[in-house]
Amino acid sequence: MFNRTTLLTLITLFLSLPSHVSKAHNEQEKQQKLALIKQLKDTGKTVYAMIPKSTNDPFFSYAAKGCKKEAERLGVHCIYYGSDNENPRLQEKDLLAVINAGVDGIAISAIVDGWLTDRQRDNLRRWGKPIVAFDSPLSNELSAAYIGTNNYLLGKQLGTELRQLKPSGGNYCLHSERPDSPNHRDRIRGIIDGLTDSGSEEGKWLSGFSCPLYHYGDFNAAVNQMIRVIKNFNVDTFISTGGGSQFLPEKYRQGLAPYKNAIVEGQLTIASIDTLPVQLEYLHEGLSSLNVGQRPAEMGKWSLHILDLLTNGHHAPLIINTGLTVCLPDTTNDCTNHSGLYISSH
Repeated sequence: MFNRTTLLTLITLFLSLPSHVSKAHNEQEKQQKLALIKQLKDTGKTVYAMIPKSTNDPFFSYAAKGCKKEAERLGVHCIYYGSDNENPRLQEKDLLAVINAGVDGIAISAIVDGWLTDRQRDNLRRWGKPIVAFDSPLSNELSAAYIGTNNYLLGKQLGTELRQLKPSGGNYCLHSERPDSPNHRDRIRGIIDGLTDSGSEEGKWLSGFSCPLYHYGDFNAAVNQMIRVIKNFNVDTFISTGGGSQFLPEKYRQGLAPYKNAIVEGQLTIASIDTLPVQLEYLHEGLSSLNVGQRPAEMGKWSLHILDLLTNGHHAPLIINTGLTVCLPDTTNDCTNHSGLYISSH
């Protein structure tokens, strides 16, 4: 079993492979998993699939761990299946692939708002097995439940914490995944409301030129965008709606090393969503100012649990909010230990 540091190192190495090599590896792995699903179903096993936005994103690797651990407890199977780049067409193809392989239910984090609903509504209704959304909402026409963070409140918490760190405001740049991503779009609204106290202090915060920026799941581009903005524009606060720029540890550390003193002294503020172990290391090292995180393992656990309840004919809550964590440089030792869970049947 890999520890967290080893897992992130392996992901970084995988991302550094030539694109044709990583693509071939991903396709081979997917074929093996489809064969495994069919084999398990042939022996009468219950099998669920978890489809992330991208298998290159370490956030989803932790969700997969939670899903698999809960599957073991229940005596069923969780197969983590997806593509290694964030592409709605590939995600649609992956969804149909696991359905054709015979899975009993699917947990999915939707890349683009409305894409799967518009293109697969009738097919998925005919299929008739349970689908739940995790991390990123899916239309209620298709998903029986949402498991994850309230993304607006996640963003608002980050904005509010920033406003407390910098009560006089500043020049900021928002950095996000993509403009049509439902969860990141909600986070942006929340961040702005948090920064400005829902509009009452709007004049204190000015958005930088050409912001928000979007990296479309390309972590290498995300780091380059971050450094370019910090270097070339009058931005003293860089705000990420996810961990994109922080998911390539070597490149991130190298890019921000010249700005470490400015970060430590508060002249430059780096604030990001998510609190994975490597992100807490940045806080401890003086390479990040604030992180507000989610609980991906809890998302995976509850996604599997709800799928199994629905498969066995039980009622399940419509919303499970897995809570969030607030981490600062002096709280990294225990900031992720405080739990919160909200369950709603409405």
